Amino acid sequence: VEDDRLVLNLANAQFYTNDSIRALNNYRSLQTSSNREIASLANQQLGAMQFRSKKYKEALQYYKSSLKSNSGNEEARYNYELLKKLIKEQEEQEQENKDQQDQNQEDQEQENQDQQKQDQQNQDQQNKNQDEQENQDQQEKEEQKQEEQQENQDEQKQQEEQNPEDQEEQEEKKEDSKPNPIDEEKLKEMK
Repeated sequence: VEDDRLVLNLANAQFYTNDSIRALNNYRSLQTSSNREIASLANQQLGAMQFRSKKYKEALQYYKSSLKSNSGNEEARYNYELLKKLIKEQEEQEQENKDQQDQNQEDQEQENQDQQKQDQQNQDQQNKNQDEQENQDQQEKEEQKQEEQQENQDEQKQQEEQNPEDQEEQEEKKEDSKPNPIDEEKLKEMK
């Protein structure tokens, strides 16, 4: 038992001089000491070392072992309760962060869906406008074609209306060019 006190003092000295590996080995050798107070202090120090390394759950287990060895170790109890509260707060914070990340991801996905929907609506509207423009262009072409056809028909009709006069004139010219039968006879007589 006296030897265990010496090893504990040595381990404490190593701990405070940052000789962590030797301190860790010495504290571990004392965890099963027949002196419950020394075993409790060794576990308490192992918990402190794990706490420094930010290995909180391991530290909590060492503090718990310390209290099992000596339920009267108030420093170990204080560290245990404080660390338990710290771990709980840390887990809550991690959960809040996860929930926030999940919410951000959901928001981003919703935003992406909304953007895709808006893009699709814009594309649909653009296609509709393009179709309407093509229909309007086609309709204008048809109207222009009809107007041209109507103009051609009007011209043809006008020509046809003018043609009877022309035909009469042509007939008159034909008749004028025909020798007059009387003149022909006169010509014969004159000979």
